[in-house]
Amino acid sequence: MTFVKEVTLYQYRYIVGYIAIVVLLLGLLMLGLNQAPRGLSQQEMNSAVTSINVNLFKPTVTNVVDAPYHLLQKASIHYLGLSPVAIKLPSIVIGVMTGLGIILMLQKWFRKNVAIVTALIIVTSVGFLSLARTGTPLIMTAFWTVMLLWGATHVLHAEKHRFLWKLFCFISIALLAYSPFGIYPLLVMVIAGIFHPHVRNRLKQGEWWHHTIAIAAILIVIGPLIAAVIHTPSIGMQLLGLDRLDEFHVQQFIPNLVSTLSSLFDFTHNNTTLIATPMFGVATTILLLLGLLKLFTASYSARSYMLFIWLALLFVVLTVRPDMLLLVIVPATLILAIGMETLIRLWYDLFPRNPYARIAALIPLSILLISIVGINIERYFYGYHYSPLSSEFHPELPAVRNTLESQKLGKTKAVVLSVPAEQVGFYDIMRREYPRLTVNSDPSSSTPPIIVLDDATPQRQNTLPTRIVTNDLSGEDQAVLLRVYTR
Repeated sequence: MTFVKEVTLYQYRYIVGYIAIVVLLLGLLMLGLNQAPRGLSQQEMNSAVTSINVNLFKPTVTNVVDAPYHLLQKASIHYLGLSPVAIKLPSIVIGVMTGLGIILMLQKWFRKNVAIVTALIIVTSVGFLSLARTGTPLIMTAFWTVMLLWGATHVLHAEKHRFLWKLFCFISIALLAYSPFGIYPLLVMVIAGIFHPHVRNRLKQGEWWHHTIAIAAILIVIGPLIAAVIHTPSIGMQLLGLDRLDEFHVQQFIPNLVSTLSSLFDFTHNNTTLIATPMFGVATTILLLLGLLKLFTASYSARSYMLFIWLALLFVVLTVRPDMLLLVIVPATLILAIGMETLIRLWYDLFPRNPYARIAALIPLSILLISIVGINIERYFYGYHYSPLSSEFHPELPAVRNTLESQKLGKTKAVVLSVPAEQVGFYDIMRREYPRLTVNSDPSSSTPPIIVLDDATPQRQNTLPTRIVTNDLSGEDQAVLLRVYTR
């Protein structure tokens, strides 16, 4: 038995698991940023423009929604220049932190083996990779929710430095308030705390000055947001997710519900828009169903209270806003962990006193885990790389930068960059690096030399370009990225 443990590095299995998750997560988040998907979405371009203009010292002038993310993205673009990597880097960094937070959170709720296996499945899932590889603030709600759950678990377990953990929770609450739909996970935890006696008792404990300092910290952090909401009430509607409520009609309830369920679990159709669907594969769905069944048999626990309320709230939100599908990531993580814990316990119950059977269980579990992870990765990268909807993404930015750098345009020579009207604000950011660059959407009125993007831009008449830049594909998939005109 000792020999088997030494050969399999049994005593180091958790350390190996942690290292494997971190290495795999870093690799997946950095792999092929320009290939999966091919280019930037309009949402990422809009996010970059918002980040450049955000200013917490003037909350009534700029939109401070998702300000923590936009400040990070602003710094990234400032130091690295306008590029796909700079735009996506904040999401990648926060994605790694979210992945580590998921492990730490799950370790407080479940055994270490369950936490590692669940975290490995989630961080390689289509939904998580979509959050962490997209240069928009979508990941912030999941990140602060995970941080809040991690901190709240330390508070409820009455561990050391409890006041610091309380302060951590309150700051996480304040920062979560900056994210659209962030109020709903907080609402879930508050309702669960009110109805569950153990949680309610823990929340009552503590010195009065602890609560005073915590409230003061919240007000300091959330101050700019309060000022912005008072000045512009529509920001409050945006944070609640009600800014598009007028677009919803009662007759859309069933179609939206069917669309949401299809995006989550319809294995007969694989589609790729801004995220690849279905979000969960067959094996993951079975584990989720097993977790849901277990919830009903342990409905007295605090986590069951919270998850039942969370699922009910998500049901309402997603039938009104099916585009916010990625809100399911955190509750799905907890339900998946319950399902994995149930599966492992069922195996151990079959062989309660046989240590060899317990070790032998690693073989089928490893095969299952490798299969799920492999399919998740394949669906994400192949889904985005070969998606027929890749035309929704704009791959021109690296080509524009290379062209400007190769001829020193915009630095030593004046140059006009003509782009579609909705992208003028985005490419105008480049004037920080290229002071002699002018950006417009009308090439017919520009003085050469000109770079003309081929996406919905009016073409110059009776003039042949001196250079045409295409993508690296061949055949029918090859497309013109930009045209260069000179005197």
